[in-house]
Parts: sequence; C-alpha cells; structure tokens
Amino acid sequence: MEMAQAYNMIARVQLEQHRLYEIKSWKPIIAITPTYLRTFQSLHLAGLMCTLSLVRGPVTWIVIEAGGISAETVELLKLARVHKLVHLGASAHLPRSLQDRRILDSHLRVEGLRYVREQNLEGVVVFADVGNVYSMQFFNEIQKISWVGSVPVGILGHAGFEDPALSRHRDSLTESGVRVPSRRVVASPQAMLAFRNGVVQVQGPACDSFGNITGWHAIGSLSLDDELMKTNSAEETNLVWAGFVLNARAVWVSDPDRPKWIQEWIKWACAEEGVYIDWRSLLRDEAKVETLGPCRSDKEVFVWWARIEAHSDSKYPSRWDLDSPPEVVVPAKKTPWPDKVLSPSSQLPPVGKRRDGNRSDGRDGRTRQSQRRPHSVKGKTLGNQRETIATKNT
Repeated sequence: MEMAQAYNMIARVQLEQHRLYEIKSWKPIIAITPTYLRTFQSLHLAGLMCTLSLVRGPVTWIVIEAGGISAETVELLKLARVHKLVHLGASAHLPRSLQDRRILDSHLRVEGLRYVREQNLEGVVVFADVGNVYSMQFFNEIQKISWVGSVPVGILGHAGFEDPALSRHRDSLTESGVRVPSRRVVASPQAMLAFRNGVVQVQGPACDSFGNITGWHAIGSLSLDDELMKTNSAEETNLVWAGFVLNARAVWVSDPDRPKWIQEWIKWACAEEGVYIDWRSLLRDEAKVETLGPCRSDKEVFVWWARIEAHSDSKYPSRWDLDSPPEVVVPAKKTPWPDKVLSPSSQLPPVGKRRDGNRSDGRDGRTRQSQRRPHSVKGKTLGNQRETIATKNT
C-alpha cells in the first residue's frame, strides 16, 4: 500500500514538471525518408518505425521509394504507427555505387519536399534517413525553430578508419581536400589519433564565442564499397541532410511571408540529374540558421548516422517464404529410450508376499498373482512396438 502511494506521488510530480517545463504548443512532425530495396532495408525501416512511433504528437511520414512502389516495402510500412503515412514512388532506379546513391537520395528528399509544397503541410520537416539513430530529445529541440535549424550529426562507422592498424588497398585517398594517389593507403595520423582517443566524427555548425554560426564541420568520408565518396575537393563541403530541419512553410509560402534569406523553390529545387543537392542551396544567408542544442558540435549529439550497409552487389532474398516444408537431409537422432522396457508389474514387489516368508492361506507364501511371471519385452524399443501394433491392426 505504501509503495503504491509512493508511485502515485512520483507520477504526480512528473506530471507537474511536464506542465511547467514542456513545450506548450507541439508542432506536427513531417519526416521525409528515401528508401529502396536492398539488403538491410527491413532492418533500417523497422528501427525508424519504432523511433517515429515514440514521438509525441502527430507524425506525417513521407516515404519515397526509388524504382517505384514495391510490394515488399508496402508490407513493411503496414507496421508503421504514425498519424499519416504517404508512400511515393520515384522512377529513378537504384544506382550501383554508394556515391550515386547519395546523389539520388538528395533528389528523393526534394521530391518529398515537393509533396509538402503541393499539400501546404504545416509542421517541422525532418529528413529521417533509414540509417539514422535519434535521441528523443531531438524531437523536443526542433520544436524551437522558427524557419531553418541545424543540429550536429555523429557519424558512426567512418569508412576507412574503423581500425587504423589495418591498411587498405585503394587507388587514392582524400586527405584535407587533396587527392593523394597511392597503392597502399593507411589512415591519416589525425584519424588514427582520434580513433585511439575514442573521438567520434561529428558534422554540424561551428560557432563563435557569441553563438553565431561561422562555418560548418564537414567530413570527407570514404564509401563502404571501396570507392571514394567524393571525387573532388568541392564536394568535401557537402553536408548530410540529417542535421537539417526547417519549417514546412518555407517551401510553399509566398515572398511577403517568407524571409528574404530563403531562396525561392524554383531557384534551388530543380537541380540537374547526377548532381548532389546540398540543403544549404535553400539559403541566401547561412548565418541565419538557428543552432539547436549546444553550438559546440562535439559536446552533445542528437542524431547519429549509422553507416551500416551491405556491399552494392550483395545477393539477398526479398523475404523468407517457404511454400512447402523443406526435405529432411540429415535425420535427427532418436529419443534415447532404454533398450529394455519393463512393465509396471515387474517393478513392484509381489502382492501378498511377507518378509518372514511364512505361508499365507495355507499355501507356500505365494498368491495367484505372484505365480504369474512378470511380462517383459526384451530388445524392443518404443518405435518397434508402435510398428508392431500398426501391423496387427492392418
């Protein structure tokens, strides 16, 4: 009884804290996710669905699938527990290299923003890639933005630097924006030192002492399929979309209501095919971007980019579906029954037999039941007995 009262008091205190310190007016969340059929699609989508189901308030999830809407993805999205689910299909097919996939992902995100523009949706737009891991505090922080905000993104599994002791054979390596040709490449000393000290690569805004944005922490990473993610030093400044949030009105309101430092839709959303679309192309003045959380990106991270992908040419079944039971190739061992099976009567002492050996009923100490010999089956297993019974019945 006292324990229940204590729990009720704690619940009331937590409720009052929520009323005092939580955000009063919660803005709807609009999550844009590009996807395509691949080895780890089910793994990534399942994790993202669980995250979005925990978000407070209504969530509109816009999923854009490359190569058109597939039945496999439809079955996965049936498990989504969000306020509204929009599944769109794109005609572009899945590229082979991860570099081209990243370019395609940027175009698919713009297609998601196009749907927001056409439907005049209200809320905060987040670019929830399937490979991202979110802190629930992230969804609380993005409620503070007015138009455009940025959060630091931690990059896990930085390709080429997982184990500095292992060298990789590559044609070239990008170090500090310079492409260095080499046959045998080892991680740079800075990367090796960061790995040994447990420092995680973080991408996000860089601020001055007053909290104003002065630049960006950008990382030129290497791809997972032994290809250079970026081909020139200009692409080293491309930022991941996961650290970018914006007010949905920024893509569909007219000039009087839209800030002047935000570009018009037609000036930035119509990029050429094969060209990566950087989210900063939306802005005329990057200094107007609001920083969410601590501006020092190495102090607190709300979003993690888990770079978990299979090789581009990996083979996998779309679903494990067995129409008929598989044939038994290796027979299982039989249950180790004893070779000698005794009847229950043989395990009990004879009825009516006395310990002193005296006669009973004028006989030599034996009853009629004791004169019967115990029935036993020698050398037969339970399976053999069943076979015999089945034969007799037939």
